[in-house]
Amino acid sequence: MVTNSVLINEINEYQSGRWVSPPEGAWRIFKFPLGEMKPALIHLPLHLENYQPLTFKLKSNLVNILSNYGVLAKKIKLTYNQFPDHFVSKGDKKYVVTPANRESVLLRGYLLDDATQQVCMQEASTFHMPYELRRLFASLLVFTCPNSPRKLWLLFEDAMMEDILRHHKETRKESNARAFKEIDCFLQSMGRRLHQFHVLPQNSFDRLMEDDTREIKT
Repeated sequence: MVTNSVLINEINEYQSGRWVSPPEGAWRIFKFPLGEMKPALIHLPLHLENYQPLTFKLKSNLVNILSNYGVLAKKIKLTYNQFPDHFVSKGDKKYVVTPANRESVLLRGYLLDDATQQVCMQEASTFHMPYELRRLFASLLVFTCPNSPRKLWLLFEDAMMEDILRHHKETRKESNARAFKEIDCFLQSMGRRLHQFHVLPQNSFDRLMEDDTREIKT
């Protein structure tokens, strides 16, 4: 913007005008909450029976829609928050995605690859703290359904574990366990668990939970 032959850089003015006071800086370093919500409510992936949203085309036969709605879901025994993991649309057709046919569906172009998730994590890793990256990783698992969660974790493992490796005198295996427990807590708040995404083998997840239970008992 130019006013009276004077160049005004609004971006520089915004950046130079922003500052963080010492109390706020210390508060953020110790990860104290910056806000709270009362009453403390968590949105659960639940709905009243027969009150779920229903989409249909304008010229569709409503009788057929209502009679066939939910038949496939009941047959494969999926809850609504599991649908994005198993269904994909291509034009007017819908395909069921299972672990057995996921690779072939991806190769046929019915599923997008994980490039968007990788770009998102790459951009976030340049200016977000590791704690925020772990929370973002959990959100991507739930809401974007990456095809290879394990690969996504390995690509950004160092960035997501940087603070744990720096502040805790633990082995890398112990640091991994600490990070996975934290991500699992984020997922639980969204109605999911880490073992559902195959980020690590099932037996590794079981041992992780056993160690966590042992720590609580002691």
